[in-house]
Amino acid sequence: MAEKKKETQTNIDPKLAIAAAVAIILIAAGAWYFTQPMAGGVVPPQNQTQLDNASAALLLGSYDRMAALQDYHLKYTNTEDGEPTTYDIYKNGANSSVSVTGTFGMMEGFFSANNSTDVVCLTYKNVRKCAMAGNDTTMQEIADSLRIYRSNTKAAASQKSKTEELLGVGAIRFTSSPVPEKVGNFGTEMLAYSLDYRNLTVQQLISIGVQPNDQSIYRITNWVVQNWVDTATGLIVKSSTSYKDNLVPHSFTQVYSEVKIGAPALPPVPANITPAKSFLQFFTDSQTDYTELLNCGAAGNESAACFKTLAFSRQDPEVCRLIKEPLAEEQCTLVLAQTMADARLCNGLAILHDDCYIAVVGENGNSSLCAKLQNQSSLSNCLKAVGDGQKKAEQAAMAKQRLAAGMNCNADTGCKQTGSFGQYCMPLNATVPSTNESSPYSACYAGRPCGCVQGYCEFRQNDTYDKCVDRVDEGFFNNFVEQIKAASNQSAAENSTNHTN
Repeated sequence: MAEKKKETQTNIDPKLAIAAAVAIILIAAGAWYFTQPMAGGVVPPQNQTQLDNASAALLLGSYDRMAALQDYHLKYTNTEDGEPTTYDIYKNGANSSVSVTGTFGMMEGFFSANNSTDVVCLTYKNVRKCAMAGNDTTMQEIADSLRIYRSNTKAAASQKSKTEELLGVGAIRFTSSPVPEKVGNFGTEMLAYSLDYRNLTVQQLISIGVQPNDQSIYRITNWVVQNWVDTATGLIVKSSTSYKDNLVPHSFTQVYSEVKIGAPALPPVPANITPAKSFLQFFTDSQTDYTELLNCGAAGNESAACFKTLAFSRQDPEVCRLIKEPLAEEQCTLVLAQTMADARLCNGLAILHDDCYIAVVGENGNSSLCAKLQNQSSLSNCLKAVGDGQKKAEQAAMAKQRLAAGMNCNADTGCKQTGSFGQYCMPLNATVPSTNESSPYSACYAGRPCGCVQGYCEFRQNDTYDKCVDRVDEGFFNNFVEQIKAASNQSAAENSTNHTN
């Protein structure tokens, strides 16, 4: 790859909260933890029964099949603690594509022999943007985070080696012989095993790269893995892992829906390409948005309150729908419907249906909304709200008129910079104040952009102006310090003269 030129610097995580790629396949192998290189040779096990059986041959052989993959189409869904993420991967010679879809949206990568022409896409909240990776470091990092999902000969060989080590020391123990079982469209053999490091000797732990004082040896328990190996391809097409971490149960499943060996037709590369800078801004904003949602979801008993606060600050009713408690969700939606005076948000509310419409009527005075009430006993309250709503609507209209009347421009061409040293930004037809004033800031106004900002002639923010003002202020401060020094020196001299006399 050509040397990368860093064009954009950000602090974002290129994976955008996607589940860690390396862990996904290692979990299925039962080797999620302790994947460091061996500190020494494998200690010969007391017996070879775990390595020398049909289940071991089936499991280890599946890694050989994965390592041998060249051209293929694989599609599978990983579900970790109830959260699904779907992966759709195509490879045809030097060209390939990867898409990852989950609660965060969808990330896509379109790859060729020339990495600089690779394209990455993000779809978030139904908005899709794509950009070329080019030589931008951050864009290449995002592309790399998607490339790792492609079948990798080295990674498959490493997984096989690690599994052999775990079998050799007895950390993996099969619970039964392979059992024929149908999985979707696949005819498979199911094998099951447990994973436990607690009975290994210190020497055995060190031999597989595990520190004997690693607390996770005893913290993570009840580790059970099941793999379903496709009899046609020899690949694992389903895996299930369960374990407890500090007695808290966790689960992980991986289920394939497509396994096609051979050169596939690749998805088309997007034609609508966004500049990298614009894409990265969209990427960063989306990550910030998604992280806020994740934080609220992880807030426990405060989750509903967190989502409400976020929904109100964003004026986004979609956030309310993330609240699990039905009443709290509808309360959130009602407040937004009232704030936004949007009766459409009341549709579909089961608990607060009528209350929502009455709240909206109290904002816009639309009496026709009272006909949408489900309980006619609420009609009198709705009709009372009509009067309040009409008053509020009239007041809002008058405020809008006053605001519009106060505006003095529609475009930058309707404004002028004027004054003895350009200190005013005014409408073209405005009278310039008569003044001969001067100011130490006079030079700072030169070149400061004057234009129409939201209906008013104003100076725009300008770094050159700000730096100029800072220099003038610094000059004032330095002069002040010098005056203090001079006064202090004069006072000292006078005191010395008085003392001599």
